[in-house]
Amino acid sequence: MRRLSKRILLIILVVALVIALRPSLLNSTKCFLFELINLPLRLMGGIGRSFKLKSSYMKENLLLKEKAALLALELGKTSSLREENRRLRELLDFKEKFTHRSLPAQVIGRSPVAWTHTILINKGRTHGVVKKMAVCTGSGLAGTVVEAGPVTSKVMLITDSNSRIGAILEGSRQSGVLIGSQEGVCKVIYLGMDSRVDKNEKVFTSGFGGIFPKDILIGTVDKVGIDQSELYKYAVIKPGQDLNALEEVICIE
Repeated sequence: MRRLSKRILLIILVVALVIALRPSLLNSTKCFLFELINLPLRLMGGIGRSFKLKSSYMKENLLLKEKAALLALELGKTSSLREENRRLRELLDFKEKFTHRSLPAQVIGRSPVAWTHTILINKGRTHGVVKKMAVCTGSGLAGTVVEAGPVTSKVMLITDSNSRIGAILEGSRQSGVLIGSQEGVCKVIYLGMDSRVDKNEKVFTSGFGGIFPKDILIGTVDKVGIDQSELYKYAVIKPGQDLNALEEVICIE
C-alpha cells in the first residue's frame, strides 16, 4: 500500500512539474476534459435535432400526400365532366340529323335479371315518352321503349332476346331482322346465302314497318355465319356503343 501511495504521489509531482514548466498544457487538459464531458450532451442534442427533422419531413410528406389525393380527385371530376360533355355533344349532333320528335333522358336503373337486357330512364308519359319509341345514343340505336310510365319508362335494349328490329347493311343493301339473345349478343338474320357481307360493314335501321325512323346506325358487322338450317346467312353485330355503360339517351318517335 505504501509503495502504491508513493507511486501516486510521484505521478502527481511529475504532472505538477510538467504543468509548472508548460502552463499551456493545463489549458489543453481543461479543454480536453470539457470536450469529454460535453460529448454526450452534444450527441443527445444531435439525436434530438434529427428526430425533430424527421418528424418535420413526415408531416410535410403527409400534407403532400393529402394534396396529391385532392388533386387526383379534382382531375377525376374534370375527366368525368369532359366525358359527359362529349356524350351530350354527340347526342345533340345525333338529334340534329333527324326531324322526328325527340326527348333526352338519363338512365336511372338496370334490370338485375341476367337474361334480360333492359334499362330504366327518368322520362315517362308526362314528358311525352310513348311505347315503341326508338332509344338512341350519339353512337346509334340502343333499344326500344316497351313500357311508358307516368315519370319513368322501361327500355328493352337491342341485345335482349325479345328484341326484333328491321335492319339493312350499308354496303350490300341486304335487309334482315336484328335480334338479341340471352347472351347479350345481337345479330342480323335472314341474309341471302349468295349475299356478300363484309366485316366492319355498317348496319342501319331499315325503317320497314314504320316503327323506327330509317338510317339510325345500329353498329358494325363483327363476323358472318350460316344458320343451322343452311337457308340463310347471319351477321353478328357489334353495337355502336357499350350498352352496359349507358348514361344519357335520346328517345325518338
